[in-house]
Amino acid sequence: MICGKCGMAVEDGVKFCTNCGEKIIYSTVQTPVQPSPQQTPIPQPQPQPVMQPASTPQPQPVMQPAPAPQPQPQPVMQPASAPQPQPQPVMQPMQPQAAPAPGKKNRLPVILAVVFGVIALAVIGILVFTLKNRDTTASVNSGRETSDDDTKKPSKSSTHRALKDLKAILDETDASVSEWELSDPDDFEAFMAATEKLYDDLSDQKYRITQINGLPSNVSKACNDAYGLYQLCLDDVYKNLVFILDFMALSESIDSSDMFSIYSSFVDSYYAISCPDNLKDSWAKIGKSIDFLETYIYRTDEADQLDDSLRQSSANNHLERFVTVFTNESEHLTDIVIDELAFAIDQADLADRIIVELNDVTSMTDKNAENYVFNYDIENVLTSPKYDHINMIYPSLYNTYDSFLTVELGCMSGSKDVVIECQIPGLSQVYSQSYHIGSALTVLNIKPPAAEEKLNLDTAKDSQIKVSIREKGTGAMIDEQSFPVHIASRNDFVWYTDEFGTITQDNILCFLAPDSEAIADLKRDSIDIMTYMSDNQMNSLVGYQGPFFNYDYLGDGYYDSGDEVTAEFLTTYLQTAALMRALSEANVRYTMDVFSIDNADQHILFPDQVLERKTGLCIETSLVIASALQSAGMHTMLILPPGHAQVAVETWYGSGEYFLIETTYIPNDNAAFIDEANYYYNYWNGDCDNYPISYLSKDQWAEYLSDCYVIDCSDGSILGMTPFAY
Repeated sequence: MICGKCGMAVEDGVKFCTNCGEKIIYSTVQTPVQPSPQQTPIPQPQPQPVMQPASTPQPQPVMQPAPAPQPQPQPVMQPASAPQPQPQPVMQPMQPQAAPAPGKKNRLPVILAVVFGVIALAVIGILVFTLKNRDTTASVNSGRETSDDDTKKPSKSSTHRALKDLKAILDETDASVSEWELSDPDDFEAFMAATEKLYDDLSDQKYRITQINGLPSNVSKACNDAYGLYQLCLDDVYKNLVFILDFMALSESIDSSDMFSIYSSFVDSYYAISCPDNLKDSWAKIGKSIDFLETYIYRTDEADQLDDSLRQSSANNHLERFVTVFTNESEHLTDIVIDELAFAIDQADLADRIIVELNDVTSMTDKNAENYVFNYDIENVLTSPKYDHINMIYPSLYNTYDSFLTVELGCMSGSKDVVIECQIPGLSQVYSQSYHIGSALTVLNIKPPAAEEKLNLDTAKDSQIKVSIREKGTGAMIDEQSFPVHIASRNDFVWYTDEFGTITQDNILCFLAPDSEAIADLKRDSIDIMTYMSDNQMNSLVGYQGPFFNYDYLGDGYYDSGDEVTAEFLTTYLQTAALMRALSEANVRYTMDVFSIDNADQHILFPDQVLERKTGLCIETSLVIASALQSAGMHTMLILPPGHAQVAVETWYGSGEYFLIETTYIPNDNAAFIDEANYYYNYWNGDCDNYPISYLSKDQWAEYLSDCYVIDCSDGSILGMTPFAY
């Protein structure tokens, strides 16, 4: 037989030219094979050219690149007697689905359908197309020249017999991979079964190679490395695809129109899913989003019982946050899966190159086989780190960020212990953490702790995210990088972003400061005012303790529930009025300026700055009063109508009734509040619509909130939102 590439004579039956490594194609006529229902037919050799005439367009598969005008190289593990099958469509495009009517409760299924459609198309498409279309035909021979000894007929030694036995198993590996390549990726279950079978076949072949006596040690090691890489690759691929299937099933179980009935089963399903190690960080964030769903369900049930439209509005925000986090983390998880599959494909490509060399070695003389130096290195070799970093940091929102930097690392085989250090000068302490990097791609989320010393964050500044990766133990530097980052001032605020965290309008809670010294001073001043206003009947800011004013409102000689409601109402009203008076007595004045939650960025003062500078926007004076009420243990909400901000406080916890507070009503005087309090005391009938502390009925609240965004101030602790600095 003559090699068609270099023209050298080769022995009959060999698959590769021992001179140039070109694959030898024999002209044996194949008997047509009838395809099974789940397999793609093997195309038979035809006299026509590979490309079809321009007048007969062929349908192109999804994610399949346009065919090149020259013949494509064949994989090394393709049987010589069978032509390469034409690539099949990976998956049909998703059909557009009719979107439900707008509304917070109906958005989730549509969003998730899009997210998981992207996952399915991207993950399966990249895996199948790339694995089935690798170029592995190039022979790798360490740059050595083929000697005359290589082409001599080997002796019948034990090494010769061992190499012959190895060649037979390598041919079996060719057949196993070729069988897998015929599996139909559109039939996902069949494709998964074929992948699992390939793993089992390769494991058996690896074991049988270890039982061959007489193999040179260098060849044995190369076999162990190649088949070990195959196993790592297929194991990671299989785990990730099983996880994606389970994840998609979980998403399909979500029915946002009936969260109450599906919640328990949804939670159980989440915890039953086995998550690969490389996805656990993102998976944990998705699990945390279930907390928002739980709060939504609890608060919705409470709102229904109390007929409380404010609680329902804040509950809907938790559902919206669940949607946001679930969607963002699903997309992030998808990116990790795609990167992990690309890493697994790199492992498979390296295994293929080793197999090419092993095929070369099986045709060598004993001496050359024993002395052959394989041209690869996989022992604890780290991939080049891949980084993703934040570009803008808002210090006021420091506690809402998940990370400032992500690092992707993996070992081709084996493992390595590393130490990662990271710091943002002028903002953070030095972060130092050791990690065990295995043979799957590891995604690390890095967030240095905030600096302990007082920082100058009054103005924005530029800084860097400095990161270094060293070998643990030796301290040898693996990589060192710096990335530019802009640090906003502590008063800068962004209403929405999904970069390295979930930031929505709720994050304004980071500006609440119930424990600040300035708020404590304001409360002390309000107590003196409240004592005077109540004629010494109230001399402490007690929140919902009490109530005060135990009197016989109905005049029947008994203190009953009607009297208690009135007493609770007056207790809350006077505390709120005293705080408004204290704000006025502190000479704080309203600054009329543009305010809108639609703006991307806003400059917002903290409560202590408002009291110090004696001025504030509507959102800023609202934050002062909300902080003081919250400090007194009262159920407080921020109300954000278009272009404005106000505060609502529940008349008594669990009443479902609220006062609306217009915090910009400054300056003010005692008379208005005293007159209003006396009116409630003597003529309470549920009517209290005087400015600036107004009582709205349930129907009035439902109508008023139609254009408002409602934030429950108690959500700060639920969401972990605390100020970075006062």
